[in-house]
Amino acid sequence: MTNRKVINPNVCKIEHNNKFSNQFEYKIIKELAFITNSLSVKSSKSKDYLPYEITYEIEGESFKSKMGSEAKKFHNKKMKSIDGKTLLAPLDELRKINNINENDIKEIDVNKIEITESINFDLNIFFSKEMYRLMAKIAFEWYCLKNNINFKVNDFEPIIQYITQGIGDKIVNIVKNEKIMNLIKSRISFGSHTFLSYVGQDNSVNILISFFGIAIYNVRICDSVLYKYNFTVQELKLDGKSDEFKYDFPEKVFCNFSNNLEKSNSSKDFKIFFIKNGSHLFYWKALLYFNNYKIFQDSLMYGCNQDYEVASFICKNIQEILSSQSIHLKGLKRFVTEFFEDFDQEVRLNPNSDNSKGILKLYMIFLVGHSENNIENLSDLQKVIQTKISSEIVNEDVISKLYSEIISQENYSDILINGGQRINRWNHQN
Repeated sequence: MTNRKVINPNVCKIEHNNKFSNQFEYKIIKELAFITNSLSVKSSKSKDYLPYEITYEIEGESFKSKMGSEAKKFHNKKMKSIDGKTLLAPLDELRKINNINENDIKEIDVNKIEITESINFDLNIFFSKEMYRLMAKIAFEWYCLKNNINFKVNDFEPIIQYITQGIGDKIVNIVKNEKIMNLIKSRISFGSHTFLSYVGQDNSVNILISFFGIAIYNVRICDSVLYKYNFTVQELKLDGKSDEFKYDFPEKVFCNFSNNLEKSNSSKDFKIFFIKNGSHLFYWKALLYFNNYKIFQDSLMYGCNQDYEVASFICKNIQEILSSQSIHLKGLKRFVTEFFEDFDQEVRLNPNSDNSKGILKLYMIFLVGHSENNIENLSDLQKVIQTKISSEIVNEDVISKLYSEIISQENYSDILINGGQRINRWNHQN
């Protein structure tokens, strides 16, 4: 569920990872495949991105299919309509069917017709016991990793029982504190996982997990402070990079940053100090952590079930993920690989397309393909995009203008092919 391979030496393979994968992890991964696929997150154990169920409305008929690749959704695919009366497939495949009547075949060009898509999804997965056990497992592993705990401790028995057997209460709850939800949401990177540990007013050790930036969970690790690092923040981002800091007391966070602030002439210099140290995101994380610590301590609200406020928060965040995107090299190269079967074939675009995410990626390839832009790497591309798209919100009107810019060029096929070839040659060091 992340583009980063996290190695935890105190996690055993058979009795831990494999068993829990069957009990609850796989269900979550399968149900949220449309999220990980959309974010171009792929497990290091698999060559492919997880497919998810999607319904297409084409020429007045409904078809169910598995979506694995946005760029190849109709590539050599056969789909039977939900009512079972119509088969959608490549013409040459249809004509191979025995006793097929040519008069029963209707030819359509998927590049020229309007196609609507819908995803079948159950919001209850975020409130399920499987999700809660998964959050407990992730939080417990993370806490043990940060504190170098490599043996079983009796004080952890409640969370261990909850993870292994689903027994216990007041271990995990979904956060519905509006201040915390908006505070964390406004400061995390798009699509990332964020972990924040704190000590509650009752002296319990807790972890807040922002899961893909969609929902926030509170996990109670143990009832009292046993180990050193209980004031820690880490963010795992879509590009596989990570930012973190950890302290044993919150006051040390304040002292460390105050000392550096005293050495600077202004808050601007303070921020520059962290940028120079390769930790520019620590600036806001430190302030977020220290200035709002009391809010985290008072956030314990166990037994929160699904309600309108939390459901609305989750739905809004899912919609944002599906309609937005982060520009990272892995996702862009994935799109190039899936979009171009080979670079010798002409590119034909559907003038009626309203696929905002696909169009935005095509526009990136289009920009790279224009030699006048002199784009040699991802950093160059991001700078050009900032000048081309001044609006922070890429809405339907913006997408329409970008698409019109592409298809208005008579040689757009050549430009896109050139851009795809150049991106294919980029590496992570560029």
